[in-house]
Amino acid sequence: MIALLAMLIALFTGDRTPTTPPPEVDPPPAATMPAPAPGPAPAPAPALAGALGRMVAVGRVAATDGTTLQVESLFGTTTTVHTTPDTKVHVLFGSRVADISAGAVIAAYGTKHPDGSLTATFVAGAGLDFTR
Repeated sequence: MIALLAMLIALFTGDRTPTTPPPEVDPPPAATMPAPAPGPAPAPAPALAGALGRMVAVGRVAATDGTTLQVESLFGTTTTVHTTPDTKVHVLFGSRVADISAGAVIAAYGTKHPDGSLTATFVAGAGLDFTR
């Protein structure tokens, strides 16, 4: 956890101009993918309305109202991170979303929505702005 925090802080305290574009990843060829094992289908997970899957947002908190975070990535994109009372928060000097201040470096994991936002199930990071 400390190594992750140190890496995130180092990323956001240096030059914010990316030197290389994000990597492009090709999917593996279909011939190399293993055949699915026969068996009963898993029970469907409870879905949020309009959910598209899982997503991670990593960056600096540009703004917060205590329950919703605007997270700006290294590439300048902003993601709205919604939280619920069930969102797990692991940040230095706090255990609630309200403990996260603008400027803090965080990573949020959760359910992606069609508008590009996510509802976080887990938020981790510094919690405070260490770049000042």
